[in-house]
Amino acid sequence: MNAIGLKDRLYDIKGSFNVRDLGGYKGRDGKTVRYRRFIRAGSLMGLTPEGRQELLELGVSCVVDFRSRYELSVMPDPIMGDEAFDWHHIPMLDYINSNREGSPVFPDSLEEMYTGMLAEAKEGFKKFFALCADSAHGCFLYHCTAGKDRTGVASMLLLSLAGVTEDDIIEDYAHSEKLLPDFGKGPPHLHRSPPEVMEHVLSHLDHRYGGPAGYLDRIGVTPSQREAVTAKLIG
Repeated sequence: MNAIGLKDRLYDIKGSFNVRDLGGYKGRDGKTVRYRRFIRAGSLMGLTPEGRQELLELGVSCVVDFRSRYELSVMPDPIMGDEAFDWHHIPMLDYINSNREGSPVFPDSLEEMYTGMLAEAKEGFKKFFALCADSAHGCFLYHCTAGKDRTGVASMLLLSLAGVTEDDIIEDYAHSEKLLPDFGKGPPHLHRSPPEVMEHVLSHLDHRYGGPAGYLDRIGVTPSQREAVTAKLIG
């Protein structure tokens, strides 16, 4: 297990929560994942001017919003339209959250939701990795609403690409449960991030796609894009 603790990755960004750096984990060939390259977060909806400045001081230049079209319409991202950031909307779980009634029907388990997302949002993950490979930006922040589901699966794929161990990937995912505010709605499992869920997802990727790398190949992430993202992570 990695010696770097949660406190070494956690950022106090005013108006957001569950904001964490992927840096510090050990990757392949003994290299350490770089800090201030990829930062995961919960919603930025309440971001304050102080929080915005804190993101700039971290070097964030590109922000990716994974929330659905419906979520974005009712909870606009304050970064959208801010000339200091290159903002992108890559909706995940749109097939759940953007139904015509606006009342999502969530799967019965997180395992079902995540494996469904990997199947349904292939184009979204492809776009995300193409964006991450772009040399125009040095530090990315990507977020959803809680910063654990869509953001958690994206983090798993990034850390896997860096060669981080499954134990550390599972640990990174499980941290979210301790960092979430009380949303007060939705099924109880939506407020949790038990390690066995990510264990299941990693096993699913192994059996269905030949692992995370096989999944990225399957969805069309090119070798050159993978190399570019890996170089940002541990190069």
